[in-house]
Amino acid sequence: MPKSIRNGVAWLLVLIACTPTPSPNAETPRPTAVLAGSPDHHRLLRDCLAQRGVAAAITPQGALTVTGQAGEAVEACRRELARSVEVVQPDWSDRETRRLTYRALLDTYRCLQQNGYPTREPPSEEAYVEGTAWHPYDAVGGIIVTADETADTSVDDATALALEAQQTCPVDLSLLLDHTP
Repeated sequence: MPKSIRNGVAWLLVLIACTPTPSPNAETPRPTAVLAGSPDHHRLLRDCLAQRGVAAAITPQGALTVTGQAGEAVEACRRELARSVEVVQPDWSDRETRRLTYRALLDTYRCLQQNGYPTREPPSEEAYVEGTAWHPYDAVGGIIVTADETADTSVDDATALALEAQQTCPVDLSLLLDHTP
């Protein structure tokens, strides 16, 4: 795989891990399908582990962390989730997956423009599919991870703008849940 496509795939993986989370006070319905490694997937695993008495948390970078020896509990929760929720692993080498991702990012780009946020011109769809790195949040400071509901909320002005932009114009990759290459 060419380096430019690997870079684009890396951005997409970061994007999935960085999908904005709802307010900690909001009731989040249990999804019927989740993207593997997404905040929703990590929350479901964390909640399952908590029911088994295992301490687990979601880091500010969006990773799931487990305290202590919990290998059996983690595997049990993965099996339980696989029975109750479809865990979708997108094929980032698939051109249609990248094309659908581009379209979702373009919707976010348009939202940012309509709401007066700074934007960077997107590449053509074909250039993106071929591996040109681009993300609609680039011009507002990049992706700011907010997957941990207990994360420190004191931020500088640039980070505050990026967080506001993410909350106002989130990236919705749910369309990938219906695509199976």
